[in-house]
Amino acid sequence: SSTIPLLAHATFNTDGITDTGATPENIAAIAEGYHATAVGVNCSTGPEPMVGIVRRMAELSNLVISVQPNAGLPCIKDGRTHFPMDASQLEPYISRFIEAGAGIIGGCCGTTPEYIRRVKQRVTGEAGFRRPRSEGRVLVSSLSQSVRMGGNHPFVAIGEKMNPSGRKKLSESLKRGELTQLLEDAELQVRAGGKLLDINVGVPLADEPK
Repeated sequence: SSTIPLLAHATFNTDGITDTGATPENIAAIAEGYHATAVGVNCSTGPEPMVGIVRRMAELSNLVISVQPNAGLPCIKDGRTHFPMDASQLEPYISRFIEAGAGIIGGCCGTTPEYIRRVKQRVTGEAGFRRPRSEGRVLVSSLSQSVRMGGNHPFVAIGEKMNPSGRKKLSESLKRGELTQLLEDAELQVRAGGKLLDINVGVPLADEPK
């Protein structure tokens, strides 16, 4: 139901991608496609790398950006899980998250009620929160790249060479279920600047869906 808020969060590694290889931009694009209320990051490697992730999402997405930092990477101390950052160490990141574009701030693993109190004190009545942009464009995303179309991005290069029409060698390879030539065409078009690829495998006797 549209009356139920949906917050879509992901966890990122130190290199700024998820365990499945998705970037912050990919996650933002996917969340928009599912009509989420907000998109963001939680847990991960601690608050420092999360500032950049928030900024990257805010620069791309029309959604509210949400962040729930953990209190640093946990370790085992005296047989118990210990998080290295207390509320006073986390507090400076509240302003940094706001400056990066966050509109919702919470806490994840290792954060305490004292930290949440400090978040509330800092953000109550906060006028600096970034409002969601209303850019009239569409986002499309693969696992590794997001592309904006329309709005302030009127031109997108689309590679259309992956087409067997008039290409006997490609047609024969598709009939045999071989994709080497198709993949070579794709790589050449990406190198030439293609942001989207149009794939045509329509040849007689070829199993097109497969």
